[in-house]
Amino acid sequence: MENKYDTKEIDSNFNISYDKFTVYVNRTFLGSVFNESKKVFKNKHELSKYIIKKYNLKRYNARNLAETFTRRWINGMRSIPLDYLLALCEIAKKDKKEIYKNILSIKFAGCRIPIEIKKFPLKLNTHWAFISECIRCEGALDGKRMTLENTSTEIISEFRNNLYQIGVGNENIKEHISVKVQVPNDLEKNDIKVFNSKGEMRNFHMRVLNLRKGIKKEIIFTDKFKYEKNLNYQILTKTNKININVLIPKYGKIEAVSDYSDKRYKNVSPSVVLVVCNKTAVWILNNIFEIPLGKKSSIIRIPEIIKNSTTDILRTVINIVFACESTISVNSKFVSVTSISKGYLKDLQGILLRFNINSTVNGYALRICGLYNFKRLENNFNFIIDKKNNQLEELLMYNSEQTPKHMAELFYLKSLKELGGEATWNQILKNANRKGNSLLTYKNRLIKSEDIKCFGKKPKILQITNFGENRLKNSNMNYWND
Repeated sequence: MENKYDTKEIDSNFNISYDKFTVYVNRTFLGSVFNESKKVFKNKHELSKYIIKKYNLKRYNARNLAETFTRRWINGMRSIPLDYLLALCEIAKKDKKEIYKNILSIKFAGCRIPIEIKKFPLKLNTHWAFISECIRCEGALDGKRMTLENTSTEIISEFRNNLYQIGVGNENIKEHISVKVQVPNDLEKNDIKVFNSKGEMRNFHMRVLNLRKGIKKEIIFTDKFKYEKNLNYQILTKTNKININVLIPKYGKIEAVSDYSDKRYKNVSPSVVLVVCNKTAVWILNNIFEIPLGKKSSIIRIPEIIKNSTTDILRTVINIVFACESTISVNSKFVSVTSISKGYLKDLQGILLRFNINSTVNGYALRICGLYNFKRLENNFNFIIDKKNNQLEELLMYNSEQTPKHMAELFYLKSLKELGGEATWNQILKNANRKGNSLLTYKNRLIKSEDIKCFGKKPKILQITNFGENRLKNSNMNYWND
C-alpha cells in the first residue's frame, strides 16, 4: 500500500522533516486513532512491529513502542513524534485535514517548550516574516534562544505581539534593560562603582571604542525594569559622580539623560533586550529562514522563501527593515539602508522593485531618491516608528522632484514630449519643476546624442528627434507611472 504521508516535508514552505519534530495531539482523537489501528492486528505488539517494518521507523523496538503508545503518548504524558503519528493515522485511514486540525502544538525533538499552533501545517505568514527579518537585522541567534536589542519599544512591542501570534508564550520571553554610559577616559574599571535604587550593582563591564572623533570609554550594565517608570543610576568614582535617568515608554523611543558632558558623543545609550528561549523557533529561523547562528552581519541574505512570497509578506519585510535600519535625510532628500552585506542590499533592492521603487546600491548603502519613489514608500509601507513616518511625510512636502541616478536625461525628454515635442529649455524646466544653470549639462548631452535638436534664434527652440522618441519608447518609464 502506498504511503500517502511518506514525505520529508510538512509543506512546500517550511521544509521540516517529520522525524525532527514531535507534536501534542488531542487525546480523544489520538485514542481513537490507536484503537482503530489496533483493530487491524491481533494486539498492539503486532501493530508496533508493522509500523517499524512498513515505515522504517526504528527509534523504538516493538516492545518499547507498544508500551510508549499507551503509557506516554495516548495519555498525553509526552508529545508523539510526527512521523509515528502519521504512520498510525494512515493505518487508521484518517484524512489529512482531520489529522491537522487535532494537532495542538509542535516542538523540535529534545526541546522542552512547544509552539502552540493555530493551524497546521506551518506556513509562511506575515508574523513569521516580521520575526525573521527583525532578527536578521537587529537580533542574534544561538542554539537555544533568540535575542533582540533595540532603543525603540515600538519595535520591541510589535516583535512581542508577533511572537504571540506564532504560538510563543510569555513564559518563553524575558526582558531587561542594557545601559551604555560614557565615562572619563582616564578611569579604570576598579575606580568605578555603579548603584541603582536597590544598592550597588557589581556586574558591569567596560569597553574602549576607537572612534573617528577620538577614544570613547563606556561601562555597560543590565537591570530589570518596568515600563513608564523612572530608573535612576549613579556612577561613583574617586573624584566625581555621574547621575543617569532612564524612562522606558510602552511604545516609543527610550529617553535617557546623563550629567556627564562630552559634546563629541552621545553620553548614555539604553536599550531593551528581549530574549526568547524557544529552541523550536530558533531551529525554524536558522534552517527555514537561513539566519546564521552567532555573528552574521556580513553574510546575511534574504532567502528565496521570502523573496518569492506574496505582496503582504514582502510589505511586512520592508516595514521592519526600514524601521530598524533606514536613515531618512530630509535635508538631503534621500532614504538609505546600510549593511556590510552587499548581497543583502541587492536582495532588498529586488524586493523594492516589486513595488516599482528604484534604488541604487553603492558600497554598503542602498539609497532611494525621487518624489515618485517617496510617494510609493508612503503608499505601500508603514515604518512602525512614528518619527520615521513623520520624516517621510516631510520629504513629500518638497515640491522639487529629484530623479534617480542615470534617469535625468529621460526625465527631460519626457518633459519635452509632454509639451508637444517642441519647447524652449526654460519651458522644459518649468514643466519638470526644475531650475538651475547646472542642468544645462543634460541639455548639451541630449543635443550631442541627437535625441533633441536646436533651431531658431533666442530663445532657441528644442525639438525631440526620432532618436529621442525611440529612446523614450524603449526605456523603462515605470518610475513616473503611479
